[in-house]
Amino acid sequence: MVLKNKKLILSFILALLCVTAGFTQSGSKVALVFGNASYKNSKLENPIKDAKAMESKLKELGFSVTLVLDADTETMDEELRKFYSKAKNADLGLLYYSGHGIGTDEGSFLLPVTSNIKDETDLKRHAVNLNDVVTDTCESGCKQVIILMDACRNNPLKKTKGSSRGLTTVSTSEVAQSVIFYACASGKTADDGDGDHSPFTQALLNWIGKPGYSFSQVVTAVTKEVRSSTKDMQTPVSSSTIMEEIYLNGKSSPSENEIPPVYIDDKTDYSKVIRICVILFVVLLVVITGLFLTLTTEGKQFISLAGSKISSGTESTVNFVKNSSGKVKETVSIKYRQGKEALEEKKNAISEKMEERKEEKAAAIAEQKEAAAAFAEMKKQEQEEEYKAIKKSLLPAEIAGKYSDLYVAVSPVTKAQYKTIMESAYEDSEDNYPITNVTWYDCAQFFNKLSLKENLEPVYDLTDKHNIKIDLTKNGWRMPTVEEWKSFALAPENGIARESWNLSNSNGELQECCKKQPNSYGLYDVYGLVWEWCNDVEKEKYHIAKGGAWDVQPEHCKASAKLAVTADFSDDVIGVRGVRNR
Repeated sequence: MVLKNKKLILSFILALLCVTAGFTQSGSKVALVFGNASYKNSKLENPIKDAKAMESKLKELGFSVTLVLDADTETMDEELRKFYSKAKNADLGLLYYSGHGIGTDEGSFLLPVTSNIKDETDLKRHAVNLNDVVTDTCESGCKQVIILMDACRNNPLKKTKGSSRGLTTVSTSEVAQSVIFYACASGKTADDGDGDHSPFTQALLNWIGKPGYSFSQVVTAVTKEVRSSTKDMQTPVSSSTIMEEIYLNGKSSPSENEIPPVYIDDKTDYSKVIRICVILFVVLLVVITGLFLTLTTEGKQFISLAGSKISSGTESTVNFVKNSSGKVKETVSIKYRQGKEALEEKKNAISEKMEERKEEKAAAIAEQKEAAAAFAEMKKQEQEEEYKAIKKSLLPAEIAGKYSDLYVAVSPVTKAQYKTIMESAYEDSEDNYPITNVTWYDCAQFFNKLSLKENLEPVYDLTDKHNIKIDLTKNGWRMPTVEEWKSFALAPENGIARESWNLSNSNGELQECCKKQPNSYGLYDVYGLVWEWCNDVEKEKYHIAKGGAWDVQPEHCKASAKLAVTADFSDDVIGVRGVRNR
């Protein structure tokens, strides 16, 4: 009865501990997840998938989650107001945003997908101010706040004074314990990602649910993974007023939380007792038998009789062995010869099989080499045909005047040309569009490869990226100088609308090459369509691009207009045109 009472008491204690542990780790956790991707002029690939994956992960961690996709301004404001209400007196509130964001002198802004924003005044009126979001979330009454900003993709708006390509850092509020975690540093650009998720969100999904990890440890692990996956091109940053560590999945691993079982031994182990008894019985039997054989007359007679039997048996056994040894030797000799012959036959058969396989393998290798050579020749012919097809648009025009020794390509470099030389992948339907989103370095590499393809001298020495040398005396393809560009960029004779794509006629989208009228030299799209990289550098840092683009007003498509950006900058409004010396 006492034992049963002990079991009941222990069971009650264990159940009480489990319930207490459950109450200790529980608490209200609310989350709002935004994923904005379907922007008109700069659609993103991953925010929808990022947001859905984050919703699933936060639900696993016990959050009450609201998911909002491709939201306009009114929807974002309404969902944020609901979130502030839900976060009131909650233990933990979490806000996640994936989409476009802009940092200006006035603060950081999150962009709704339908916003028509042209300047900073529109930003204040139609975008969501991140500073206000942080303040309102922290002042909602929530005890602890986490804000995750994967909102630093390329700026989809026209460049305005004071705007940057990423978010600026927002200070954490002192009202609540809060931490803000950004995908990259202030003013820097985060990667949308080539896989299913952005590098920042992928790292969050990998680490945010780790048992026993505090959020500060999650921040450290995510930062290391993002830097590694982007080869140090992107470094997440955070700001925090957290005084007590936040554990999203418990303070320790499940194995440490398990309560060891309590064992109560209320039965004797009879199997052990039986084994001991058997051993004692055998020992006792051996002792009694020994005493009987050595101390009694009957025992001594038994030993004597047994000795004589063994002696006679040994003698007969020896005679049998002597008589049989000859037969045994003869049998062993026959078996040995038979085994040796069988082994030799097997060895010969294996050798023949190996020789056959060797010949088959050699024939297969020869066939593979022949097929590979045929495939390489076919690929070479295909590339030659592709190059012949695109070379028509590389046919240079001859320029009069000071730069009469200059050949100029009739159009900006197309995606078909870039794909053939750099072995990049584009849809066939995009082949006649100008190549965009290429840096100045990318263009230098392209022209060097194109020059070698045509047996010309490469112009750019790219051995040291920080000290690139340009030899304009060589005859290879290259980017023009600003003065060279001005020499063939004649003022439009038929009006800027007939010779260029700009904001007034491009419908806000990139257009195909050679669809407008050429200038007097027969050159297409010199003004508008895309800004064209030049070799000139200002202030030892900024490379010049000329001609205007599809997203600028017609009055900016003139010879005096220019764009000054760093050599590692790329955008969907910047392309390049090739020139070379005769």
